[in-house]
Amino acid sequence: MISGIPMALYAFKLMGLKRSLCLNFFEDNVPIIKNPLYNYIKNPEDYGLWMTLIGFALYTGSVYNLIIAVEFIVVMIPHIILESIPLKQ
Repeated sequence: MISGIPMALYAFKLMGLKRSLCLNFFEDNVPIIKNPLYNYIKNPEDYGLWMTLIGFALYTGSVYNLIIAVEFIVVMIPHIILESIPLKQ
């Protein structure tokens, strides 16, 4: 949980508000971030949020929070697949 928050905030700082909220997703010539963090993790903002949600669920020992975290991750998988399509081109 502790490591997920800084990773998500750092990725948000690198990408900025418009890119984090996918407001310029379909625009042409959106620059690709060449930060070393992106060499190891394809989407650090989402993964940081996921680590925070799962860490919080494990910390509280709540099955309900764990179910919500897993549900959020399952819903976000198509979003990550859609985001990675332009990077493959």
